[in-house]
Amino acid sequence: MRIPAAFIIVLSALSPKSNMAQQLLLKIPSGEQTDKKGWTATYRGDYYKNSPSENLYFTYGKKRGTEWGINLLNMRRNSQGRYMFGIKDNESGKTGPLLTGNYQKRIKILKNSLVFGIQAGAAIDGSTLLPAWYHYGLYRKEWRKKPLEIVLGYYTGNANYNGAGDKAGAIAGFVYKVKETKDAEFRLLFDFMSGRNHTGGLSGGIEALIIKRIRLTAAYQIPTIGNARPMILISYRAFD
Repeated sequence: MRIPAAFIIVLSALSPKSNMAQQLLLKIPSGEQTDKKGWTATYRGDYYKNSPSENLYFTYGKKRGTEWGINLLNMRRNSQGRYMFGIKDNESGKTGPLLTGNYQKRIKILKNSLVFGIQAGAAIDGSTLLPAWYHYGLYRKEWRKKPLEIVLGYYTGNANYNGAGDKAGAIAGFVYKVKETKDAEFRLLFDFMSGRNHTGGLSGGIEALIIKRIRLTAAYQIPTIGNARPMILISYRAFD
């Protein structure tokens, strides 16, 4: 995990301003929007029982309500610490790594938001590229006078992205802001993806903004298929 995590942390020196949007809650899309000409970078490590999975996300705010990005997902190492290509993991059911582009559009309706997004690309299986895609639609609600946020919606994708099993399901997320000061913020995060596949499951954790522009999140997942596992997210977000 050392190289990707360190890469995200090093980015903290590049911009004096912050952009608080993030692409993920824990496992599901957050529905938040990256500011125009702003960008975010996120590292997520999934600690499976036998081998960890590493994921990198980069998003750029093209214009108001629209963002583009690129993701490198499901990266795994062998016992010597080298990344493996074209390996189908028996625990996650996925072939990796995945290289995808992402697009998200937010439509504001009064104080609510409708969000639609897609991630599409390829799973690298040796010399073969297998198509991989994931689409979602969300309703996002924030309360200005309450420390609450909710996300409700659906997702669908193929087996090269979600793993074997159901191709679609419902998603839901809940955020409660525990404490906020000038220099720190703490939030409780919960999200859920239905469906018996290797992406679905229930996750819960705590997020802390204790270093300017860097969020640290520790969580635990109970997947619909496979073994329960801890998870860590290191997110860096900047506004240029």
